Amino acid sequence: LRPLVALGDGAVRRPLVAGNAVALLPGGERAYGEMRAAIDRAERSVTLCTYIFDPGTAGDAFADALARAQARGAHVRVLIDAVGARYRWPGAHRRLRAEGIPAELFLPRLTPAWLPFVNLRNHRKVLVVDGKVGFTGGMNIRDDFLPAPGRPTFMDLQARLEGPVVEQLQ
Repeated sequence: LRPLVALGDGAVRRPLVAGNAVALLPGGERAYGEMRAAIDRAERSVTLCTYIFDPGTAGDAFADALARAQARGAHVRVLIDAVGARYRWPGAHRRLRAEGIPAELFLPRLTPAWLPFVNLRNHRKVLVVDGKVGFTGGMNIRDDFLPAPGRPTFMDLQARLEGPVVEQLQ
């Protein structure tokens, strides 16, 4: 496995670390539930980075959980990709900001000078709570990952992580 380790180390510039626990969370109901539960247990900090954070059933539940965490005294920070924030109007970042939650947009301006870099977006989906538990995977925060009558549900995976790798996510 040495060539694979060398490739990983070169690509992410973080060493492999032992002592981690990983649980795969298929589908929005399970993943979102565990993610919100972790936010609801936050004592010190919540860091959330995502490409899409839409208002709606899923997004509103996350916004409520983030607001509760901040009201308990946890330091909450949110980063949403500026293109991903435009999928629904008004964007969830507006609600977060109105509630006093720091919510920033990644690369907010797309002027002609930026056009060669238009696809250099932040597609990361990372949540870290208290530096102890992390979540990452393919799910944005949007209703498409929740079951609803009359439409197909997007299926993707999130991973719940504990151990030294969470510090690397942070």
